[in-house]
Amino acid sequence: YAIQLVGKWYGVSYTGNMKDGFTITNKEKAPWTPMIPPTRNIKVTKNWKLLTAEKPVDKIEVELYKDGVATGKKLVLTK
Repeated sequence: YAIQLVGKWYGVSYTGNMKDGFTITNKEKAPWTPMIPPTRNIKVTKNWKLLTAEKPVDKIEVELYKDGVATGKKLVLTK
């Protein structure tokens, strides 16, 4: 069980009984630290496997997508 007072979180514990009374203790919890998501390095290459030496285009553009949504991070491959 936890409560929040004035922007701070406290864990709550109860001890005691009906005869002797109860003690309720609120102990401040350490601030929550958000997790840092893992990152990956992605290598992108293009290779033309053609019968002739002439490439169909001089360059291609690739774009990184995250969860199906374009991130706007683009890379032009010319080699």
